[in-house]
Amino acid sequence: MEHFVRSVERDSGPDSPNERRRPPPPPPHAPLETGTSPPRQIDLAVWQARLAELEVNKTFMNRLVLDYLVIEGYKDAAEAFARESGVAPEVDLDTISDRMSIRESVQRGDVEAAVARVNELDPTILRGNSQLAFHLRQQQLIEIIREGRIEDALVFAQQELAPAGEQNPAFLEELERTMALLAFEDSATCPVGHLLEPTQRYKTASELNGAILASQAQQTGAGGLRRAHGDNVQACAVEPHTFTDAHVRVQSPNFLRCFACSSARRRTSRRRTSCSPR
Repeated sequence: MEHFVRSVERDSGPDSPNERRRPPPPPPHAPLETGTSPPRQIDLAVWQARLAELEVNKTFMNRLVLDYLVIEGYKDAAEAFARESGVAPEVDLDTISDRMSIRESVQRGDVEAAVARVNELDPTILRGNSQLAFHLRQQQLIEIIREGRIEDALVFAQQELAPAGEQNPAFLEELERTMALLAFEDSATCPVGHLLEPTQRYKTASELNGAILASQAQQTGAGGLRRAHGDNVQACAVEPHTFTDAHVRVQSPNFLRCFACSSARRRTSRRRTSCSPR
């Protein structure tokens, strides 16, 4: 181990060969080389003038606000805003309580109860989303490891996760990373110790929340809140999560919304559907 540490320090120090081969940093204010053209520079006065000329559709903005309230589970606020704005919600607001209960179950680590409740709500949500189903089982495994039930963790991984890993290399890699938690007594020294942090629960809960919303929107035949791009897996830059069928489109050809994190971005092309910070 000491030899390994000295080797790492030698290879990463200021006089290391790797450091000497590293190219110098770009000069200040120089555009980064990203393989695309550098961003255009727009004068502040010109930008402000363009903003002043921009016409924002009030109905569309009201839709964004209402969608946010629905996504985040503010049922009373969503009902009041829908009445005052005259915008009809595209999902049944009575389902918000059930969805929030499911999300909170995952956030507190009770994944088994959340899965049972989802199956009662709509069995097709997990049946048609292999990635989400795997991530929920993975979260169950993490909770078992958190409780120190090593033997149970090994059995659960073999019975519930290994078959999916055999069919999908990405799932197998995630399973191997999760099982690495068993090799470390202290999660602070574990390379994948972040899996035991609350953020991992929230990540899984957000993915499940988005899938439920997408399913409810499809069931109601909502034109604005619908699934996008079939089974393609989309990545979100706002939160470190990935999800299937949870990236839905608001009723506008120019904007996209992410149900899992509530972010919105202007639609720049028909194929670009990743989220960006609000």
